Amino acid sequence: MESLLRTAYENLCSEDVRTVKVGLRQAESVVFQVSKPTEENRVPLSIFLKLQESFLYNLTTPCLQAFGQLVKVHYEAVQAQDADTETLVCKLLCDILHVMEGLVLLHPPSQLCYNSEAVLDLFGRLLRVSQPVTLQVAAVKTLVCVMVDRPIVMRAFERIGGLARVCMLFKNKQTHQQTKLQALEFFYFYLSPEPYTLEHEPYRKTRTEKQAYLSTFLSNVDGLRKDLDTFQPFGRLDESHD
Repeated sequence: MESLLRTAYENLCSEDVRTVKVGLRQAESVVFQVSKPTEENRVPLSIFLKLQESFLYNLTTPCLQAFGQLVKVHYEAVQAQDADTETLVCKLLCDILHVMEGLVLLHPPSQLCYNSEAVLDLFGRLLRVSQPVTLQVAAVKTLVCVMVDRPIVMRAFERIGGLARVCMLFKNKQTHQQTKLQALEFFYFYLSPEPYTLEHEPYRKTRTEKQAYLSTFLSNVDGLRKDLDTFQPFGRLDESHD
């Protein structure tokens, strides 16, 4: 396990897209084996989680480096009108976002790696109307995963204007319906109660505060909150501290 993680780490940190692709497939393999073990290929979750606590073996760190590299290459390919590279890198970006989702679901402490305005700004670059729908949807999905029970990450996303970007994408007439539906789910998530603990208290906002902030970018937020309270898509809401 340690050898595979180190090899994946090194490949993901490469500046060569083909090498990054190899590292990505290795990371996918690890996540799959841990989350869906078989008799022939069983990786104990406890061992994986223990290794994720180490800088040497944590997979989220190199994935974020590869993510940044791929966003850069994708932009350059678009500017150069290199359709083949653009298509390849778009697929890799979607795949790495999926892996990043899996990693934080398996190891929630890795969410703290996203408490960086530079990292979150990379997501913002994918929240443009000009980006492929698959990238827009994957980016919004991953944002939800990295922010669950992490008010500190959500506040960082607000600081870089991330919420405003999601709203602009949602309101744009050219935005695909699939992206709009994903953005709508994001708004429901955003308006949900945040955890109340000593760790989160300095960064926590109440639902009323978030509703007021979201209303600066979006209309009918009252209606969104009413729908959330009525249909409870994420289950029963704990409003004991709101």
